[in-house]
Formats: sequence, structure tokens, C-alpha cells
Amino acid sequence: MYTKHALVIGNEAYRKSPLNSCINDANDVSTMLTAMGFQSNPAANVTSNEMKLLSREFIQTIQPGSVVILYFSGHGIQYNGINYLLGINDDNVVLDRLDSSALNVQDIINSIHAKSPRLVLVILDACRGYEVSDPTQDGSRFYRRGLYGFRDGLAPMRAPPATIIVFACAEDEFSSSVSMNDRNSLYTFHLLRHLCTANTDIDQVLKNVAADVQRDPMNFLRQVPFRYSSLNESICLVGYSGMNSPMTPMLGYQGGYGYQQYQQPYGKARHVGRYFPPMFTAHDNFFASRHHQMSKRRALFDKSIDPARYDFPNLQPFYYY
Repeated sequence: MYTKHALVIGNEAYRKSPLNSCINDANDVSTMLTAMGFQSNPAANVTSNEMKLLSREFIQTIQPGSVVILYFSGHGIQYNGINYLLGINDDNVVLDRLDSSALNVQDIINSIHAKSPRLVLVILDACRGYEVSDPTQDGSRFYRRGLYGFRDGLAPMRAPPATIIVFACAEDEFSSSVSMNDRNSLYTFHLLRHLCTANTDIDQVLKNVAADVQRDPMNFLRQVPFRYSSLNESICLVGYSGMNSPMTPMLGYQGGYGYQQYQQPYGKARHVGRYFPPMFTAHDNFFASRHHQMSKRRALFDKSIDPARYDFPNLQPFYYY
């Protein structure tokens, strides 16, 4: 029985407001999660009723102690502080019937937690601007925002225990659907580059994703990813024995992630030689202890380097899945 489960949905063929790259996002994320050992259930261009059916079937497969990932790429809205994910039949979405015409994210998270998982990771690349109909047929910003509680982006969410909820952008803001590889959205592009990082806590992985999104030259909307976490332990999704540890240029090329075209965040690697001369390698048992000693002269600079990326000794226990 699988201990890692993932539900991946990408909707772009909306009847009122179609999107780009969502299918590519879902396919690429599903492919990567499958390679990482997840039982991935991808779905593309599904209606709201189909999403509800998929989520119910997915929840039934979750076993206690599992790691669960829910990824969605498409349109998302909030109403009175409640977040909803939209199916491609968005022409039926109105404010007074959102519970029946859209997928309530908080309800899905609560249903997943009823199965007692070890970790729930929800990734919503879904804040891309959407106009929803209301019963008054008044499209003014005053009515939509002030009177009826509608906002342009997704709302903050309460994370139950052992839960990480990730938003591609800040509250009431939009996320970009373009990136350097002309295939994925801006957030998913960087998520694909970091998600399979070996021997790294998932919280640190998501921090690295957010940092790269903010400094990406394609971030014209000044997009700032947000996450809400109640996880109080260190969990690594990939160990050093994993096939994606770390992502190789060939894997990036095959998956279409644009890895070779965007390597700026890995520029720190050229500084490794300052701390560890080539003669002191991890494969030399005699000098192994010397290899792992940090430079006192450059202590502050040492701390700026990700320990897992350069094989520093971990200072806290990790749980691997």
C-alpha cells in the first residue's frame, strides 16, 4: 500500500475565462511526484462535480500516517473568507450557489485529516483573476468587494495540525501564468525545480521556491508566494537514494522544466571551494571530518548556504517518505 498520495488537477479550458499552462503544470507535477514514489492521480479540464467525485475517491485511498499532496492549477476565488476551486463549467458559478458549483478547499482539507495522515501539503496555483457573477448582476467593484464579500485572490486559511497550505501569491493578489520555459506558470516552474531536492525538509524546500519566484526576472506582477504551516517536525520527501536527488539537467530537459535555461539560484556552488579545498573530499575517510568542518573565518557566510545542498551534517532528525 502506498504511503504517499497525490491528487493533481489542472483546469484551463474554462468557458468564461480560459487559461494557459495549467495542463502542463498538472502533467509535470504529476510526473515528478510519481517519480518520487507518490501514487499520483492526475486530472485535466474537469467540471466542479467531477472534481468533487475525484476528491471523494482520492480521500478513500488515504491510509493513516500517509503523506498527502493536493495540487491545483486553475481558477480559484474567495467569498466571505472561504476559498473555492472552479471547474471548467465556470459559466454556472454564481455567488449564492458556490457550495454546489465549486469545490470548497477547507472542506477537502478537513476530510483528508479525518484519515489521520502524517502530513498534508496543499498547493494552490490558482490566483489568476476571475470575474464571478452575482445575483444583482452588478459588476461594480464596490458591490463585489464591499457588499458581497468577494475578493480578487484567495483568502488566508487555517491550517489544521501537520498541514502546509501554499498559495502561489499573496492574499487578494494575482499569480503569473508565464515563466522562462514558456510551459509552466511562474510558481510551478520553480516548484518543479525544487520539489525533488534531496535530504531537505519540505518547509525549507517551499522557502527556496518562494525566494526564487520573488527574484525571477519574469515576475512582472511582483508575485509573493505565501504559505501557512502547522507542521512541527522535519519531513523530507526525497532521500539521497531517490532518483531525483537532485534534479539533473537531463531530467529537466525531458520534463520540460527549463532547468538548463535557469540556473541563477545555483550560483552559490562556485563558493564551495573556499571552504573545502579539493584535496579534502567526503570520499576520503582520513579527511572526512575535516571536510565537514565549517570555516570560522567565514562563519556568517557559511550560515547562508543551504546545509542539505552542500552535504553539511544535519542538526535535527529527519523523517523520510
